[in-house]
Amino acid sequence: MCTTSEADPLQLLRAGLSGLVDTDPVGMSDAAVTAELPALLDAVNQLGAVVAARLASFDTRALAEVDGQRTTRSWLSAFGRMSQGAAAGWLSRAPAATPTARAGRRRRHRAGIGRTPDQGGRVGQAGRRRRGQGLR
Repeated sequence: MCTTSEADPLQLLRAGLSGLVDTDPVGMSDAAVTAELPALLDAVNQLGAVVAARLASFDTRALAEVDGQRTTRSWLSAFGRMSQGAAAGWLSRAPAATPTARAGRRRRHRAGIGRTPDQGGRVGQAGRRRRGQGLR
């Protein structure tokens, strides 16, 4: 058995994800779900930044050609099992692997910014329509 300092980071990630996948959130307490969700979202953002940085390097080096693909977008579709649109989305994020994202921090919503009900936006419970209730 290897220690954390000897283990490959990707192996550690996969082991940690296996533990999370094996945990049934239905059996967790409300407090545990509420406490874990922000940390999981931070981890998703951090992993997205890592993927984006690797993808930027992959694209810069034209490594898709090694696998017989003309473009990185085609490579993502073939090997990443994603649509061309999803692949294009990843490529647009690749240069944006910022230190904030790599640290796992999320952008915080600023209060008071956004659409209000009189601008056609929906705010809170009052903005929801019941099933069958049409536009007024």
